[in-house]
Amino acid sequence: MKKVKLTIREKIQDAGFRLCLMKEAQKQFITRFFAENLQDKKTVEVLVGGRRKDVDRYIQTVKGMRTGNPKGFDVETQDYDGNIMDIRDFAGYLTAEQLVRGVGGMTGLVSRIDTLDKTLVVRLSGLETTLKGIGPDIARAILEGFERLEKRG
Repeated sequence: MKKVKLTIREKIQDAGFRLCLMKEAQKQFITRFFAENLQDKKTVEVLVGGRRKDVDRYIQTVKGMRTGNPKGFDVETQDYDGNIMDIRDFAGYLTAEQLVRGVGGMTGLVSRIDTLDKTLVVRLSGLETTLKGIGPDIARAILEGFERLEKRG
């Protein structure tokens, strides 16, 4: 089994790049895979393992990938002798990581919705005063609608 560490330098993090790299590895029949974003936000380290011809083909494919840079990626390769997880295990790991990231984003979204709801209630209260000057039947119907909205929230 051939094992290689690829160091890819290009501003590509937070764009699904590791998923893209993993999918390409699956196409190339790579059996061992791990990819990690480094702290500099410009580097991804990838560990691949499999049959020599599959790993060599994968490396050439990655070097030929393009994003905003027409020259492709700056890819350094070196032999690797450590353990590399099964590509199926990495798929589960990446999915769990993305779910955790998504939950954090959803929490922030919920707090923003709460803030918007409070702002809306304040604005509706001011509108209530204005509506009292309108005909009583129309005002009552509109106020009842607002009350239903407040109860729902």
